[in-house]
Amino acid sequence: MMTARRKRLIGVSILALLLVAVVIGFQFLSGITSDRYAGQPQVVGLPPGYDPLAAASPYDGLHPSRKDRPSDPYTYPIPIGQPGPVTPTYADSLDYPFACRSERSKLGQPLVDNQDKIGTAVYDLDAEGNKNGELVGYSKDCSINTRVLYYYRSRESGKFLPFEEQADDVEAITIDGQTVPFVVRLEVGTINRHIYIIVLLRGPNDTPETPDLSYWNRKLLYQLRGGVGIGRRQGRINPNYIPRRRSVELQQGYAVVHSTANQTSTSYDIELAEDTMARVKRHFTARYGEPIYTIGLGGSGGAIQQYLIGQNRPGLLDGGIAMYSYPDTVTQITRVMDCELLEYYFDVVDADNEKWQKWSQRSWIEGFNARDDLPNPFEKVRALQALSLGQWPSWSNGQTECTRSWRNLTPHVANPRYTYFASLFAPSVEEQVPFTYWDNQKRVYGTDENGLARRTFDNVGVQYGLAALKRRQITIAEFLDLNDKIGGWRPAVDMTRERYWNSGGAKSDLADISVWSHHNMTATASTDLPAPRSEGDIDAMAAAYRSGNVFLGELSMPVIDYRHYLEPELDMHHSLESFSTRLRMLRGQGHADTQLIWFAQLPYSPLDDALHLLERWLENMRADQNLTIADARPSDATDRCYDDTGKLLASGSTVWNGAWNGKDDGACMQHYPIYSNPRLVAGDDFAGDIFKCYLQSIDASISGGLYAPVDVTAHRDELQRVFPSGVCDYSRGDVARPDDVMRNSLANP
Repeated sequence: MMTARRKRLIGVSILALLLVAVVIGFQFLSGITSDRYAGQPQVVGLPPGYDPLAAASPYDGLHPSRKDRPSDPYTYPIPIGQPGPVTPTYADSLDYPFACRSERSKLGQPLVDNQDKIGTAVYDLDAEGNKNGELVGYSKDCSINTRVLYYYRSRESGKFLPFEEQADDVEAITIDGQTVPFVVRLEVGTINRHIYIIVLLRGPNDTPETPDLSYWNRKLLYQLRGGVGIGRRQGRINPNYIPRRRSVELQQGYAVVHSTANQTSTSYDIELAEDTMARVKRHFTARYGEPIYTIGLGGSGGAIQQYLIGQNRPGLLDGGIAMYSYPDTVTQITRVMDCELLEYYFDVVDADNEKWQKWSQRSWIEGFNARDDLPNPFEKVRALQALSLGQWPSWSNGQTECTRSWRNLTPHVANPRYTYFASLFAPSVEEQVPFTYWDNQKRVYGTDENGLARRTFDNVGVQYGLAALKRRQITIAEFLDLNDKIGGWRPAVDMTRERYWNSGGAKSDLADISVWSHHNMTATASTDLPAPRSEGDIDAMAAAYRSGNVFLGELSMPVIDYRHYLEPELDMHHSLESFSTRLRMLRGQGHADTQLIWFAQLPYSPLDDALHLLERWLENMRADQNLTIADARPSDATDRCYDDTGKLLASGSTVWNGAWNGKDDGACMQHYPIYSNPRLVAGDDFAGDIFKCYLQSIDASISGGLYAPVDVTAHRDELQRVFPSGVCDYSRGDVARPDDVMRNSLANP
């Protein structure tokens, strides 16, 4: 029998474990519900008469690759001590609110441009440079005066610090056989309301007004950055960021430029990104001279910009190094928004199914990688929630790419009533504004009858888990239950505030927390009807194609697409996207001669090799302008893969063969296998460029062998009930893709 002492020890142990769970859970919860923007300058007012819900029509014009751009009315260079142009060349008006971020970039307050309480308050400064509380005006467009700073790399700390002539720990570097101090000229200002930065080695006779270009190699790198942004703010960048990030290239004599408009954590507005890049280059050329060529460099959203700008405006970049790439944003959003629908099903709707309690098996449906051995802080939050409801808590180790990398992305891009940076706006401003990816570009996607942007997400007819059914990993009963109950996302007008995430979420009790945002999912009260699916707007989808927001596979500049293999980490930069891009190129222009795919294992980085190979490629093109890009390609410009030490594992034209092109796995694919995604599991192909599938009847899908080798004939009526409109026939392409942007139509108009 158990003694009283043993019972007490067990009870104490259980209480201790519960206390640990509570402490860990609350630590995690406080981290993601805290507001890191609290106390920062706020936008306090909108322009008189400005309506954030003003109607807009979906774009139905020419694809940008066929369009002439407006002339730029601004005369460059921007004078030192003055701000740059505010309104993009393509626009006749500006969107508001717009949160200034120059203070957070350590560049001081923005310039006053009104006294009408529009934008951010600007205050007088005391002798020490601190705000003295005296209001001097407001800034709605966040301009700053162009200025030149000098930074040096400290020999002692290795950091870049503001340069003073008396500094005695300046690191020395060698360039062109000369030993010179590692001091950079750093120009900052604003163009199109966003902060730009230009960095290059300071020559011996450099002054702010007259740059000394003795150490510039006449080559320009355009740094592009990633993240997930929905506009409404300027973006921030510390002056020492580029010197620190690109120190190796600066030592080799490159000039490096960047704008926060080319940082997708600020915005995914590709038209703004392109226009700003063109203006930054015009300004650079006017002040520093014409570069021999301009190479794009950046990862994730920075890679997306290279592919889309390369497609939409050939010649603005001469080449690119696209790291951790996706082909574009808007088609990726579809997979992101599938994630929480599936996770809610696994965690709650079908929680008693032991299959989903083993996290790695969720990959059968989601396609992304998943692991059983990773701690999951969201599980601890759910344990806390159970305690608050008087239930016995439990949690398990394990994560999917959806939970580890994509969680909170759906509210961020799709919920107009939520933004994690809501504290940058006064409540009277924030409550008027819809914060979504689509609303930030409503001039592209158009608005509905409520003034909210039309959305592209659609899952009508999508058979989640189809491949898992065909592999007999799930039963027909499980397949039907999943698709019966998965539902979709509520229309934008019906969405409510989040119940979990930081700033911009609703204040709710622990019992009401939802890590999945399930209160914004569709559901059905009837057991006879399936949960309603989301039906996207076809005009918005067509506008995505026409506006250049979708990568169609047209690329007339050389790009090296390289990434570290991060599948074991369940990182969002999964490997599949490099091959989605390649497949679109093969279909869009009939070849992928302008793209190389390189993988490596951390910590090795092939960036330096990629940059110098790309330069040889561009030099070949300069030496003989009659050569095609393919003909100018160096003989060693091949697909390849490396290990973690930099050892070349394999190279050649077949090393990345695999399921994506219907061939046996090549040598690199065997080293670095790719995973899938929810739509691939549902029957889509690797190009991933279908917003809305054509539908086929249940009878046609059964007779056509769609479910083979599983015989579903006996379940015909239940399939018909779950899919009353039919199921996806991905072989027919996208319902919404306009005829004038069909494959090969841009290359051969």
